[in-house]
Amino acid sequence: MLQFTSHLKKEIDTKIEQIECSEVGIITKSLDDPHMLTNAVNQLKMFVLSYNATVTQQWKDNLFHQKW
Repeated sequence: MLQFTSHLKKEIDTKIEQIECSEVGIITKSLDDPHMLTNAVNQLKMFVLSYNATVTQQWKDNLFHQKW
């Protein structure tokens, strides 16, 4: 998870820098930032959901394969 969040942070930082350095007006920049951040949050949500599903399935597999 740390690797994913580190990669996502680098991606966001790059996009923010591109927006800040662009020649477009301040209004356009202010509209671009929320879209980019929304996308990042959605990526993070999807990662957490898939991670949770994987861990849950591993837990179930281990539970049912234990010798009682």
